[in-house]
Amino acid sequence: MFIKRTDLALEARELWQESAERTTRLAGVKAIKSKQEGYPVTRVEILDERGEEALGKPRGSYLTIDLTTFWQRKADFFERAVRAVGGQLKTLLPPEG
Repeated sequence: MFIKRTDLALEARELWQESAERTTRLAGVKAIKSKQEGYPVTRVEILDERGEEALGKPRGSYLTIDLTTFWQRKADFFERAVRAVGGQLKTLLPPEG
C-alpha cells in the first residue's frame, strides 16, 4: 500500500479529505480559513491523539499563508505579505511577548 507523506499539516488534511467522504469530519482536527492583507491563511489545529494519528503530526497549530500573488508583483505586495506573515506570527507568541 502506498501512503502519501507531507510535512505540512494543511496538505496532510487535504490528502485525508481526498480519501474520505465529503460529509465526514476529521476527528481531533480543526481547520480555519481566513484572509489577512488579501492573502489566504489556513490554520490547522491538531487537538488530540485522534488528530495526531489521522495526520501523522504532533498536536499543535499549523499555519499556511498562500503568498502566490506575492510573485505577481501587485501594488504594495511586499508590505502586505510582511504584515500578513507578521500578524500570523504574533498570534503564536505568548501575550507577554
